[in-house]
Amino acid sequence: LLFLVPYVVNYEGSYRQEIEIARTMNEKYGPWISREDYELMKADVPFEGKEMLDQLIPQIPEFAQAGIRDIKGLVLDETLSTEEKTALWAALNDAISLKIYEEPELASQMITDGLELSYWSDYLETYREEVLDPPAEGTTYYTDLSEDQSRRVAERNRKERDAILPMQVLENHFEVLQFMAPLMIICNILLILPYMVRENNSRISGLLYTFPKGRRYFRGRFAAVFVSSLLLTLIFLAMLAGIGAINKIYDFWNIPVSAFTSGFISWFPWTLGQLTMAAAGLSAAASIGAGLCTFVLTVRCGNYITAIAVQIPLILLGVLFGIFCTMRMTEITKNPFLSFGLAGGWLAVGLWGGLVMYGMEKRRDMPD
Repeated sequence: LLFLVPYVVNYEGSYRQEIEIARTMNEKYGPWISREDYELMKADVPFEGKEMLDQLIPQIPEFAQAGIRDIKGLVLDETLSTEEKTALWAALNDAISLKIYEEPELASQMITDGLELSYWSDYLETYREEVLDPPAEGTTYYTDLSEDQSRRVAERNRKERDAILPMQVLENHFEVLQFMAPLMIICNILLILPYMVRENNSRISGLLYTFPKGRRYFRGRFAAVFVSSLLLTLIFLAMLAGIGAINKIYDFWNIPVSAFTSGFISWFPWTLGQLTMAAAGLSAAASIGAGLCTFVLTVRCGNYITAIAVQIPLILLGVLFGIFCTMRMTEITKNPFLSFGLAGGWLAVGLWGGLVMYGMEKRRDMPD
């Protein structure tokens, strides 16, 4: 679980700052940013109280070369390219960092003010590039698209684009999902493996088969494994919900993940909440499937070393599932149904294997 600690953002900083800005914009301008809202956003940029940045900028050579004399000129300029603006922000940050040892409190305040204004600048610039003057094909961050991908981008531009979802929120949430899925799978395997080996070493199954009630032994073990996998998966889903609350995911639950600020486009017109529930459901299916597969593979195994060796492919598959299926899930550069196929297939294989083993056990059944 320590893998998840870096992605539980419970401290003040740029993450929280961007969330507050995005939440304020959603409350003030509504869920969809129109051209009129864009003009209001430019008028609402909070330049007041940031005079120290205005005093610092004339001392930076890069700003003099670009003809920019204050922070307002940097934020509202519409002639500079994205690369040029990025270079100017970097130069400003470097100049502020030189003051950290001389005037730490002043430098800290300037860093906070600069971050706040940089988010406003990014949102305004992204709106210009994605909404007011979009590329003829694709987007500023997706190029060389296929016909199906271009069709999806056009649909997104009509229905989902003009919303604000912080990129940091989405990227951090994908990281949580990426680690949560393998943890669910691996923990289910480690929960069931010792139980199976211990039961197989008890030498009690032969005795149980000598009377009618005992012949339902296999069915009871299978049910115990399924219920245990389900309960452990529910615990992990509760942890995911708790992490989401700490990371303020629910503040953007109904915002489309393909918003112009997210840097991401999904094959499906989903909100952040729908994407989260889909990822959680698929991770749960893969997790329970892994538990059932562990049951099938170790149903006759009485040696821990052999049982662990047999589970190594499942563990590796769980890690790969997290990396390739939950990280940036359903992105238009990926197969839209890969995650669904793997998770559903894993669960189906586990259930099918359990039913096959049950049929084999019934054929071993002795008459009453």
